[in-house]
Amino acid sequence: NLNYNYVDPAGTSLVLNADHGTYDLNSDQFQPNYYYDPSGQTMLNSVIYHMYSPAKININTVKGDYEQNFKKGKLSVGAKAAWVKTDNNFQRFNVTSSGEDLDKARSNRFVYRENINAGYISYNRQYKTFMIQAGLRGEHTVSEGVSEGLKWEGGSYVSSTTSFKRSYTSLFPSAAITFNKNPMKQWSLTYSRRIDRPAYQDLNPFEYKMDEYTFMKGNVNLRPQYTN
Repeated sequence: NLNYNYVDPAGTSLVLNADHGTYDLNSDQFQPNYYYDPSGQTMLNSVIYHMYSPAKININTVKGDYEQNFKKGKLSVGAKAAWVKTDNNFQRFNVTSSGEDLDKARSNRFVYRENINAGYISYNRQYKTFMIQAGLRGEHTVSEGVSEGLKWEGGSYVSSTTSFKRSYTSLFPSAAITFNKNPMKQWSLTYSRRIDRPAYQDLNPFEYKMDEYTFMKGNVNLRPQYTN
């Protein structure tokens, strides 16, 4: 993190931040499935998977927040830009007595990139018996995902690539009024609009085995949800 903070006696402030975060995740799962006869003593069959899925996530952000006195209240403005890249390399092996064989049809690499640019303006003012606050934030998001793997075609495995790209703009108003005539009691009425984006792993189209009969798979067509 790099940070700059400025405050003067008049109530003006400026805060600048630049952040970088890197995550290295190494999931290594060995999953045996054993089948027995009704007595539970004799094993009839076994199906064993080995799933290795290293993932790297890079997050970079820059943001600035400015505040000053304005019309007997506080005016705040700010902006933020964020860049995210996730790189998932999923490898699934079928384990037999002779060793491990890569399941080419179910191994894949998924790279996801996301850029969010946002800005906001907010104003609050304290009156004798109540306080008001109102604000508006705007966000523009560009995201892109590329899935690279192999598929069986014409008697052999050939390269298969699927991708998606999405761009959208959203506005998020907020407002609040707080009644505080009695310092021991406060009443507030608030409104805000928020966005919840799908988790990166929920967009990942890999088929991840939970057990022999259950799997988890992401969906690249998931959209954000909005809450009012």
